[in-house]
Amino acid sequence: MRVKNGDIVEFIGLEWQEKHWEFDHPTVILSPMIAYSPNGESASGMIEDMCIDLSINADDIEPKELKDEDVSEEFKWRHWNLKTMKRVAKNLLEGKEDWKTKCPRVTKQKVKFYIVDGETQFDILEEIEA
Repeated sequence: MRVKNGDIVEFIGLEWQEKHWEFDHPTVILSPMIAYSPNGESASGMIEDMCIDLSINADDIEPKELKDEDVSEEFKWRHWNLKTMKRVAKNLLEGKEDWKTKCPRVTKQKVKFYIVDGETQFDILEEIEA
């Protein structure tokens, strides 16, 4: 994935909020790229990191294509399914409970990328947490 001046990108992430995972809960970014953290990061923090990486990459002389993180082994170990997670995120954003543990929190951000003085920057246009 690459961004350019004027792009508006929607990010969606799931973050678990169980009591026994207070410090090391898993977080998964589902869109527009797949990323995973087992270390208690917030979805909004991971999205910000992705936006910084996308901005820096956009300013490179030869930008590379940023790609999905390979989460296949972690998902296999946790018995997770990406399609199910995307459905859960969609339903949570619509106000519907749809997960057996009832603990994920979904974060959706719309981010605009733009250029100022030759550098790519970004602003969060909208943020929804459910």
